[in-house]
Amino acid sequence: MSTPREGGKVYLGDRVYFLIHVASIGGEDAHENLTIFAVFNLPNGTSIPMWCFHYKDGYYTTMLFTELIGQSGNYTLILWADSPSHTSTFATITFTVLPSPPESPSIFHYPSATQDILLGFLATSSVLALVVGAYFVRRRRFQRKAFIPELDQELAYHMRTMINEVRAVFKELEIMLSDESLDDFERIRIIHEKLPRLKRTLTKLKMLAEIIGE
Repeated sequence: MSTPREGGKVYLGDRVYFLIHVASIGGEDAHENLTIFAVFNLPNGTSIPMWCFHYKDGYYTTMLFTELIGQSGNYTLILWADSPSHTSTFATITFTVLPSPPESPSIFHYPSATQDILLGFLATSSVLALVVGAYFVRRRRFQRKAFIPELDQELAYHMRTMINEVRAVFKELEIMLSDESLDDFERIRIIHEKLPRLKRTLTKLKMLAEIIGE
């Protein structure tokens, strides 16, 4: 866990980054066909899903913008990893966000930047929540395959196309955000520029969910 404060303390308003190392039982980096989700449990009992971005083989990153959540207290990060060649597993991390210390007001103010950050964060979280839900529903349907009638071929084709489109959107976003030369404001600008495509994907995903009866 990386924080901007000495001693690893986290204050309300800080941005926290997590570097996640995923390895097999033998200690080898796990990276082939790996799916990782992160869910932050907030002090008020609600949860926010967040995508995990690929950093390098066996390593992933995720982040938390405490200034957008506005809650101090105990947080729990739940990480879930799944791969066809490995057993699914999960891990939890608990940390505390302290109330903001009194600081002198900055001479710079970026209200529009803050709004863009919030909009990008909420849109990305909304899309991710639907993707995660669709993923678990799909896994459950495969586990109960013997009890579910075979899907219409055209519907199955649309489901596969939708899954590939969602993966392509996040893959493109992941590649762009992985550029180490970018700062946080440039990454947020990239997310903001991708909002129209994210919204279109979200709408199509909701329509497909209604068709299959979810």
